[in-house]
Amino acid sequence: MLKIHVGALEGQIRNPSNYFDGVFRTEWFEDPFVRRICKEIDDTEVSGAYQMYNPLWGPVNCKLLSTGAKNLILAYKTDEIIYATCMGDNCGSLLLEISGQKDLTIVLEHILKFGKDFKALFLNNNKTTTTYLDYINEMIKLLDEYRRQYERQS
Repeated sequence: MLKIHVGALEGQIRNPSNYFDGVFRTEWFEDPFVRRICKEIDDTEVSGAYQMYNPLWGPVNCKLLSTGAKNLILAYKTDEIIYATCMGDNCGSLLLEISGQKDLTIVLEHILKFGKDFKALFLNNNKTTTTYLDYINEMIKLLDEYRRQYERQS
């Protein structure tokens, strides 16, 4: 199930790209789903962690993947709290796919486009949503609360 927290959450990954670079395992890139993430998000073909090809950049390695791809791989391969704020809308459907396989906690500070109905638990208020529209409405409400809280602290 997808669990969403709006705003910072203790224990979340603070810098997903650097965190990934320090914890990834080369064997992760033998997994067909990880290869699919690399292809769908970065248009990168994977032969191994250090043997990839991107049509724009040429030969690359896993440390040059986008933050979105790295974050998705972390979501799939670890049980860390994912800082999804730094992910693009192209990551939404794969996040849902991962959360269909296991509990996944993400931190959001913007409305990520998932594009379809899904079930999510908002950790800020323990509210469960089951439609995309309910997700959007809940995000608007919680983002407004988060913004007001931030302004009070400033």
